[in-house]
Amino acid sequence: MIPEAINNLTKLQQLWLTDLELAQLDLSLFNNLPLQQFYINRMPVNLTASEMVSLESLEVLHIVDCNLTELDLSRWNSPVLRSLVLERNTLTSFPVGLKKFRTLTSINIGYNRLESLDFSLFKGLDHLEHLFLSHNHILRLIVAESILLSSLTSISLAHNRLMDVDQLMQLNLPALERLDLTGNNLERFEGLEQHSNSSLTNVWFEENPINCSWAMKFKSGQTKLNWLNQIRKLCPWIPFYKRFNQLDGVLNVK
Repeated sequence: MIPEAINNLTKLQQLWLTDLELAQLDLSLFNNLPLQQFYINRMPVNLTASEMVSLESLEVLHIVDCNLTELDLSRWNSPVLRSLVLERNTLTSFPVGLKKFRTLTSINIGYNRLESLDFSLFKGLDHLEHLFLSHNHILRLIVAESILLSSLTSISLAHNRLMDVDQLMQLNLPALERLDLTGNNLERFEGLEQHSNSSLTNVWFEENPINCSWAMKFKSGQTKLNWLNQIRKLCPWIPFYKRFNQLDGVLNVK
């Protein structure tokens, strides 16, 4: 049990709760502490809030490996939250109230059980730079309206169940540099030319069911230029990206 006297620690800026045997944790217990970083790790605990959770100085919130099945952030007051990490839980949906945290720069919900991704959840998060959703069960990308994510530089959707990324390409992502699609069910990579004004430099899509048998010709004497031309046929959007450097993080395509 967390002692209520913890509220007397009026200068506490970091709090780590790890491997504690708690059946329930009332997060409002920490209200009004000047916490900047709050880490809850490896605790299969029921997170509750008997009242509004008010952590006005909180910048980093990590809830990792806690068997978390849902999270309601709509009753949180954390106006300067920058980083949200919810890795290695059992979430099947995104946290409720996510859009209210306008200062978020990084969201990591990897290693969960998400099945779809609706980008309207991030509308208005103008400072979001990094979105990590690898190792989920995401099959569908949903873009029901035009959405601008002006600061987003990296997206990881690695090791999901995506069969196409057409919806992803309907977003307005002018700052996107890195896109990781490793380990999905993708058979083609078309449509990226729609975002030729973005800053995309690196795409990873290894471990997808693309037929790349033609690449073996390079070993039998085909010139590197011809080999790269084949890649450009597979990925016709590459010439549209003036800064594009690497495919799968290994091959220089210029």
